[in-house]
Amino acid sequence: MEKVWIDEKIFGSETINNIKKMSEDELADAFKENLKFGTAGLRGKMGAGTNRMNVHTVKKAAVAIAKWIIKNGAADSGVVIGYDVRKNSDEFAKITAEVMEYYKINYTLLNGYTPTPIIAYSVLKYGYFCGIMVTASHNPKDYNGYKVYAKNGSQILNEDAEIIERFINELSYEKITNIKSEEIEWTDPEKIETDYFNDILSDSLLDDLSEMCVVYSPFNGCGEKLAKKILKAKKVKYFIPVAQEFRDENFTTINYPNPEVDETFDLSIELANKKGADLIITNDPDADRIRIAIKENGEFKILTGNELGGLLCYFIVNIRRDKGFTNNARIVKTVVTDDLGKEIAERYGYDVEETLTGFKWISQYSNCQDIRFIMGYEESIGYQIGTEVHDKDGLSALLFVIDAYRYFRLKGMKFSQVMDKIYFEFGYHEENNFSIYFEENLEYMKNAMNEFRNEFEDEFFGVKIIDKKDFLKSETPNMLSDLIIFYLKNNIKICVRPSGTEPKLKFYMYGVGENREDIQDGLRVLRNNIEKVLNIQK
Repeated sequence: MEKVWIDEKIFGSETINNIKKMSEDELADAFKENLKFGTAGLRGKMGAGTNRMNVHTVKKAAVAIAKWIIKNGAADSGVVIGYDVRKNSDEFAKITAEVMEYYKINYTLLNGYTPTPIIAYSVLKYGYFCGIMVTASHNPKDYNGYKVYAKNGSQILNEDAEIIERFINELSYEKITNIKSEEIEWTDPEKIETDYFNDILSDSLLDDLSEMCVVYSPFNGCGEKLAKKILKAKKVKYFIPVAQEFRDENFTTINYPNPEVDETFDLSIELANKKGADLIITNDPDADRIRIAIKENGEFKILTGNELGGLLCYFIVNIRRDKGFTNNARIVKTVVTDDLGKEIAERYGYDVEETLTGFKWISQYSNCQDIRFIMGYEESIGYQIGTEVHDKDGLSALLFVIDAYRYFRLKGMKFSQVMDKIYFEFGYHEENNFSIYFEENLEYMKNAMNEFRNEFEDEFFGVKIIDKKDFLKSETPNMLSDLIIFYLKNNIKICVRPSGTEPKLKFYMYGVGENREDIQDGLRVLRNNIEKVLNIQK
């Protein structure tokens, strides 16, 4: 533990008292390392300590970003700053603005909680050098984070993240104590939100405004205001679960406010059944991701990120064809995402690119001039449609979900029937994705990854390997990663990689074929074998 953390002049009595109350284990975890600044910025639990999100670690990051801005001669173009609904988010944003004011860097600090896509949009739309969003996205309530966007509107890449982290490491808490400003200016976000709303609405390809009823949940987050505006503009009758409509920093009804967790749909499904809704749409708390549930045989089925990606891709290529648009356009997905969208796009003559995990890679294609970017997505319910926002955007995706529903209804199909048609044309695409945690046994996790890399050459648990890609051997710098993909004889694709934030290996398993049950059985057997072997190792 840094001795400076017991200095009340620097950290204040409240922080010192909180530290004194910590157990030995709590102290060890709070000070075991400095919170890492990566391409996704900072993210961690809130509390006292170098390994926590607090006013001191945030201030260090803000000073480092200010130095990065000045290093690039960009003080005039400056930075736009937003924050989400979480505890301390407004305080972290205010500290950031104070630092920018101190360094005489132009800044726009948005007043009131803001969807993350608004920050990505603002950087690109108004020519800021960068954007800062205080958010922990879909993490539990005791987390917060600090995300940085580059001047192209996408999340910063490794080179800039490394420069900022280097500045952070050069700073001491003592040196930054007096870096502050008593006067900061807050900006009403109404004009920015109106511009954003008009721009994404102009991307809509469908004029149909026929009757439609949905249940929408913002998960007590930032999406509520703009989602309502979109739904009203599209003449959609909507209902919102009362307990999830407005800001709740404690996420009382959803301990883990991540739409990937099926249980988070419970209140929405109850309300949808009561109101006779056609569809359920949810955003995560910072509104950059989306997940939906559709009616199937009278019950609501929650689509996976891969299924919604395929559905949206199918809608876009079909409506563009109906309107006579060229297929000289591009769809982008990550390599760990199922290939359904890729197969659809390629059959319709579209270019498809694949990237590593994360929208920092997907959105780089938004800047290409040679071919139009129309959609990018990943299995973890993130979607970018069009180029207004160079990041995943759950609000513009909401607009396109509504258009897709009406488009197919005009052709006499419900979403469940559209999915059946897709599977008839492209085969059933099933998935069985999971993670195995190694707690603190990182050496075991490393050994397990090495075994997958070196021991499985001809067969994968009894199934013949057709092809194997080791991304540590990639000759393309942007595709270098600790990731392995196995392509098996029975049309199963398995991606294995360590998590970048937790002590776990992530497995993405996909199967394709004409018999859904056979595919599911094959995936289940492989998963059981993997879990059995790795649990023995642990």
